[in-house]
Amino acid sequence: MIVIKLAIGILFFIGLHIGLWKLFEKARYKGWYSFVPIYDLVIWLKIIKKPWWWILILIIPGVNIILFLVMLYNLAEAYGKDSAGERALAMFAFPVVLPMWGFDKHVKFLGMDTNRKPSSGEQWLDAIVFAVIAATIIRTFFIEAFQIPTSSMEKSLMVGDYLFVSKVSYGARSPMTPLTIPFTHSTMPLSTETPSYLEWLTLPYFRLPGLGHVERGDVVVFNFPAGDTVATRHSNETYYQLVRDNGFNEVNTNKAEWGKVVYRPLDKRDHYVKRCWGLPGDKLEIKNDTLIINGERQPFPTNAQLRYDVSFRSMNNLKDLGSTKEDFRCWRGGGGLPIPFASMKDYAKVATIKGVAKQVAFSPTAIIPNDTSLANWTVQNFGPIHIPKEGETITLDKMNIGMYGRCITAYEHNTLEQKDGKVLINGQPANTYTFKQDYFFMLGDNRHGSADSRFWGFVPNDHIVGKPVMVWMSMDPDGTFPMNIRWERLISFVGKENGITRSYGVHFLILIGLITALNALYKNGKLDFIKRRK
Repeated sequence: MIVIKLAIGILFFIGLHIGLWKLFEKARYKGWYSFVPIYDLVIWLKIIKKPWWWILILIIPGVNIILFLVMLYNLAEAYGKDSAGERALAMFAFPVVLPMWGFDKHVKFLGMDTNRKPSSGEQWLDAIVFAVIAATIIRTFFIEAFQIPTSSMEKSLMVGDYLFVSKVSYGARSPMTPLTIPFTHSTMPLSTETPSYLEWLTLPYFRLPGLGHVERGDVVVFNFPAGDTVATRHSNETYYQLVRDNGFNEVNTNKAEWGKVVYRPLDKRDHYVKRCWGLPGDKLEIKNDTLIINGERQPFPTNAQLRYDVSFRSMNNLKDLGSTKEDFRCWRGGGGLPIPFASMKDYAKVATIKGVAKQVAFSPTAIIPNDTSLANWTVQNFGPIHIPKEGETITLDKMNIGMYGRCITAYEHNTLEQKDGKVLINGQPANTYTFKQDYFFMLGDNRHGSADSRFWGFVPNDHIVGKPVMVWMSMDPDGTFPMNIRWERLISFVGKENGITRSYGVHFLILIGLITALNALYKNGKLDFIKRRK
């Protein structure tokens, strides 16, 4: 596959630059300029009358593909090929079409008619293209919008919260799968199986410098590490756990039940949001729901919650205690009632509650390292484990392989096998392993209702996406718009410990109203004195 990609890439390169060689000559430039990196782009931009700084945009992966197509579109016009079909050929068959035009004596350089007024269709196309480019740059390198899909972070972040996530907090990653439809993630709209990207071109991982690093207690958005393989009809469940529960052949062959099994590249895996507790090099343990890191007990976040078996004398108590519909469904389904740890004292005061008992659950086969011999490992009692750190060397044993095997293979791209009592890495006997990147341990604030690092392991550094900074909209998924808007969460900032800050939604609406009123007064000439003063 790599050889085929390389061969196709070479053919595209040769076809493009031979075509540019002859087209440059027709525009009275030296043909060999087409093989001079960067300068070939300078000449191309001169021919199509575009500014030199477009070269800066061409450096940006993903965006550069859109701009490259625009340049081919304009190049066709400069040589009199301005029909829709000819421009389409220039954009999508350029390795063949450009050399044909270059060697065709009837194709002349006409230049760009700067005095020609573009049609309304061309104006709309230009506006749309550059809106897409600007939005893609912002979305890729600065801020991206996400929605909270599950209740794993309640009550800190709730289902139906719409977030702005800062990419600059930890450093933005350059796109690794740049051939993608703008504003989509992994699948086409209204589809669960059709990918919205092509893997014809893949780029290595690269991260720009950020404003800081992941710290203990940060709420972090990341690509789901175990989301490299997905059963499309159960995409919200971990494929590897589905296989453990149902068998490999069942999940991979019974498409009517499980859907198509697909592999997704790193930057196209689902987005998860959790709180980081374990940093590279930490020793982490959970004892009776208490988190212990490097021997020190960690406090519960203000809104962190556990599940309890609660028996009520009156159903109204659920509403009285501020429980949500999601809590009610969980309780009625036997999953226990999620109660914020800090609110347990309030439950003790309710006389109509018969009893409260904390739940215990989960088979050790669902908990990493998925070892049935670790019968005492649950979501409430876990570890101790050591979190890998870049450059750190560990001695390999049976326990290590179960805990770190996926880091070695899936995230650091080695082969790992045990043969004749020996451990083989990339076919060579190995007693130790040195990690190539940092790893983190993520937990949901809804401790008994969160699929997190206890189930699928460590989060590699290259999977980190960004840091949630603002809830700009929040809607109860069970309600009806606009009555389901959670006004108390509108325009609120995400705090490190307390979930979100106070809402600034009212202030935002007042500001919008003030700007609208001033604009109306200005248009009606009521603010002429401002013009005179200016």
